[in-house]
Amino acid sequence: MTRAVSIAARTLMAVAMFAMFADGSFFARAPVTIAVQCAGAGLLLWSRIVFEIGRVHPANITPRFVRHLIDASVCVFAWAGIAGHWSGANVQLGVLVLIAALVRMCSAPPSRTGSLIGH
Repeated sequence: MTRAVSIAARTLMAVAMFAMFADGSFFARAPVTIAVQCAGAGLLLWSRIVFEIGRVHPANITPRFVRHLIDASVCVFAWAGIAGHWSGANVQLGVLVLIAALVRMCSAPPSRTGSLIGH
């Protein structure tokens, strides 16, 4: 059941991000928001490289408040794009991305992700 919920939430995140892309609000234009999107993309890339090693547990290498690096990086990237293209529709898409990320975070098994707040 939790796997199905996680897949549905990931699909919802992808649909919301695609809607932002189709609307032209996916990529930021201001220097500050571009820097934030680069940080989000860097966090995503770093987490993929670290997790490919396979010996490193996310709880041992991440800040105490971040246990789901990929979902966090998607939220950072999306909200930076929204900040650069502020509109009601974009805010709704951002809330959708955030809710989907929270659902994924809460549906992941504790043995894989550790605590959401830290120990």
